[in-house]
Amino acid sequence: MERTTVGWALAFADGRTLVVSEAGGDGARLIAELQSSNPLEEALKKIAVWASRHPRATIAIGVGVVVALLAAMLGKTRSGSASLPELGRVATLPASDDDSAVAPEMLHKGEARGVTRSTGDEARNAIAASFAKLVGSIQPAESDIARAESHANSIEAALKEAFTLNKLMIVGSHSRRTAVRGVSDVDYFAVVARDDARWGGKYASSDAVLKNVRTALQERFRRTEIGKDRQAVVVRFENGEDPVDVVPAVFLGMSTNGRPLYRMPDGRGGWLDTSPEGHNKYILEANARSGKKLRATAQLLKYWRTCRSLRVPIGSFHIELRLSAEDVCRVGMSYAECFVSGLQVLQRAQCQPITDPLGISGEVPACSTEAKRQAAGEAISSAVAFATTALTAEKRGDSEAAWRAWDRLFNRTFPE
Repeated sequence: MERTTVGWALAFADGRTLVVSEAGGDGARLIAELQSSNPLEEALKKIAVWASRHPRATIAIGVGVVVALLAAMLGKTRSGSASLPELGRVATLPASDDDSAVAPEMLHKGEARGVTRSTGDEARNAIAASFAKLVGSIQPAESDIARAESHANSIEAALKEAFTLNKLMIVGSHSRRTAVRGVSDVDYFAVVARDDARWGGKYASSDAVLKNVRTALQERFRRTEIGKDRQAVVVRFENGEDPVDVVPAVFLGMSTNGRPLYRMPDGRGGWLDTSPEGHNKYILEANARSGKKLRATAQLLKYWRTCRSLRVPIGSFHIELRLSAEDVCRVGMSYAECFVSGLQVLQRAQCQPITDPLGISGEVPACSTEAKRQAAGEAISSAVAFATTALTAEKRGDSEAAWRAWDRLFNRTFPE
């Protein structure tokens, strides 16, 4: 928003301008006005002002228009040339990002598209085909993974100069095959000796260990941007095109079910117990129960949270655990149904932390702050409205309305 002589102004792409001005010289009260360059809109505004000043005349004109319309409709019905139009409810959807609220019938992409009516099965197949295209398009490219893995040797060599490095292994969404192209970083666990994470007989601050990891990597990659992201050190290779997250970890032993246990930074200076192999097995088993659709549903939710103009601040690992614990997807469900079910599960949970189903990591948060939790909740509620509208249109055989709602939800990126 830019400062002007009258206050502040924010121009939108559709030609409208939001003007905020001071009502008094002391700025104690502000007035916001949405101005438009659209002549029709300006004319309607003038009509509204005239109507507010002449209420009786407005009522008389309104009654006359209604009577004339009814007479015309009745006349057509009696002559047999046409029947009364079917009256149906138009569901108004909440705003997404910076757009205003629209009804499903008004959702569009680019130029106007003709409304296509079909049977329920035809609509389901059409939307399923679009979802299949979207799922395929967000799979990580093998070349991207190969580039990230190519840095492993140099990262390992740098860490071995400063730590007793036991192993470097890929963890996170790439290890579970739930990563999203262009969105998910490659995560490495740098498993160091316990003495590298302890000081004076107890564990040092995880922030201090992260700082030591960052220093060791910066010594090796002097011309590469390296930063810290709560639980990891981020090495932004190729000017940020190939980011790699390095997470220091300490091996603790084996769990009761025979899975390795590790201790990693918790993002607040402390430590968090975890088992990447154990959690991977848990999520992959849930994926198998779903007819192998849970993994793709998690990818769709991750893609949705990032394709908006304002990213939905909900954690990737939380999404996967929540979907797996709730058995969101069942055999026979379409991707559209799985996606709606996943959104509804997140909505009911109100983005509250989930207790680790394996009993290892305690409470796994959805968001890092309360403000982000509220923002994520609002975005999810808006998405649920669009998604349920799309699913309802699909079930009544209106594939066009369903497509428009999905396209709006995915910020104009839903395939045809």
